[in-house]
Amino acid sequence: MAADAKTPALTLRLLTPTGIASETKCDSVQLCLRDNAAGRGGGMAGILRGHESAVMALGKGPVRASLGGTVVFSARVDGGFASVRDNEIIVITDSAVVDGAEAHAEAE
Repeated sequence: MAADAKTPALTLRLLTPTGIASETKCDSVQLCLRDNAAGRGGGMAGILRGHESAVMALGKGPVRASLGGTVVFSARVDGGFASVRDNEIIVITDSAVVDGAEAHAEAE
């Protein structure tokens, strides 16, 4: 069955050391990428249904998920990594501020 504009085609999971901070169904995700050692690159990456498998280094910045053009999830992460595979995006970070709530764990 084909996904239409109102049918979530992606799953976004936000993981911190304390567990799953969020799981969201959506049709697009935006991630803030980390700059390289020379301070270049970075920017934002957009993920849609059918995106190639990838692992991305994240910078400090926003993670957003949208469904039908409306933002359904927003968080600010403190760097980390994102894995994209089979229409699932897993964001792994040490800390994140999600919808005004903090999901944080101190590195030991």
